[in-house]
Amino acid sequence: MDGTLFATEEIWYQSEVKLMNSFGVEWNRADHAICVGGPISRVTQYMIEKIPTPISQKELFDLEMHYIEREFAESKITWQPGAEELVIDAKKQSVPIALVTASSQHLVNLVSAQMDLTIFDTIVCGDDVETPKPSPDAYVLALGNLDLRSDRVVAIEDSNSGVRSALSANLHVLCPPSHVITIEHKRIKFVSSLDGISVKDLEFWNW
Repeated sequence: MDGTLFATEEIWYQSEVKLMNSFGVEWNRADHAICVGGPISRVTQYMIEKIPTPISQKELFDLEMHYIEREFAESKITWQPGAEELVIDAKKQSVPIALVTASSQHLVNLVSAQMDLTIFDTIVCGDDVETPKPSPDAYVLALGNLDLRSDRVVAIEDSNSGVRSALSANLHVLCPPSHVITIEHKRIKFVSSLDGISVKDLEFWNW
């Protein structure tokens, strides 16, 4: 969801900057890159290690949600280039579509306040599984919801955490990375963006 289909990464980044600045801690793009792909529990722990004063995971998590909710409410969410067209193309051709995210249901609800997510046949959030990305559990759940074979499915991922999750679930991965991907695998195809990509491309590429 975040940064892959929807241009929400900058919203996340700005909320992180403001949160950490409230503790007198500088937060930069490198910090954000480490946290991309979640889960939120890992992000929270990383932040705690940088904050000079003691704070519990629950306290910081509640603060994170406050800053994120405010940033999402004040920002306009848009599709990434080519993402909406690809999803609509899949829908027109009756290709099942899942939204699989490490974000919580609450954050998905914030996105759905601006974007129509009913186009997806199933939505799996980070709190729907015991172990979110990079574990394969979320993708495994989505495959079960749609009754699909993993080797016939393409995941779109832009982070190392998401790529590992999809590969572990035995999916092909289309990767328009907004961050440096350090994984190499025969089931990954890198593209500069989703702009101009159709379902026909996914079907006929030599994976």
